[in-house]
Amino acid sequence: MKDGCSPQLQAAQHQLNFNQTSDRLEARLDTRPPRERLVDTNIIKGSVGVANAVQARQSELKFKRIKHNLDHRLQQRPEPNDLLNQNILKSDKVAPALTGAVKQLQFQRTTIELDKKLDTRMPKKHLVERNILKDEKLSPNLVAAQEELKFNHTIDKVNNLVANRRTKAELVHDHILPAEKVGPMVQSAHDQLERRRVVGVLSEQLNASRNASPK
Repeated sequence: MKDGCSPQLQAAQHQLNFNQTSDRLEARLDTRPPRERLVDTNIIKGSVGVANAVQARQSELKFKRIKHNLDHRLQQRPEPNDLLNQNILKSDKVAPALTGAVKQLQFQRTTIELDKKLDTRMPKKHLVERNILKDEKLSPNLVAAQEELKFNHTIDKVNNLVANRRTKAELVHDHILPAEKVGPMVQSAHDQLERRRVVGVLSEQLNASRNASPK
């Protein structure tokens, strides 16, 4: 019993503390996650209606699977020398002063390589001409108009090429495209006509050569 407090006041304080604790407990119970989530996060073992032996077997299989995956990753990890060469691990055998000198040399080498690449990079004018960079001197509306004009020019060029392309018969005749499969009789007649045409052309050339020769 505290000094200066009547029994009635102490009882009221105890009742107030009890009510506050009850309210906090009810609030936590209302906001607690469902049992399924606790099972999924491995806070609670097993599922409803599953025997303890089955739950133990499931846990064992899960542990073996995790162990197998971990062993596989450990086997695939790079060697320490590779990590040292990639500057991921630091060598304990090297003095701090020497380590600092190595870092400085690596930094200088990287700087030199970067300067070389910057010296050999394409000028901004060429990048703008190849449409890799946008011309900052032009307004966005003018850039959009240029791109649309260039696109329309390309479309017209493609349409012109398509309109003037050679026919399929010409491509087949020049043996660029294979001839469609036909019957043996049709193919034989076609070959015979082709031979006659070649013989006629050769005959005309021979006659022209004879007529052109001095008598």
